[in-house]
Amino acid sequence: NSRMQSRIERLESQLVERDNLVSSLQERLRNSDSESMGSIQQLQKRLDDKEDELRQSMRKHREDLDAEKELYRKRANELRDEYNNNMRKTDVNAQELQVSLAKLEEVS
Repeated sequence: NSRMQSRIERLESQLVERDNLVSSLQERLRNSDSESMGSIQQLQKRLDDKEDELRQSMRKHREDLDAEKELYRKRANELRDEYNNNMRKTDVNAQELQVSLAKLEEVS
């Protein structure tokens, strides 16, 4: 009976040790989960920051392209106007030459 009592005490002692070990492991797991969540949140923040940075960069690039496109559009309009003016001058010169040629033909 004494051996049985001793064995029961030993088993109870082992149960207490196991309970303590389980409690310790659960605490470590909670701490680890907390650290993991912190790391995940930090990574998510970094990702969000990078996404914002990329969006801003893309917006700036788009604005730069739009500004450049506007410059090219203005320059194209200037060149078209210059071409049209030159064509009008050419037409006027051609008419003046025809008049001069007609006068020369009358003289001769």
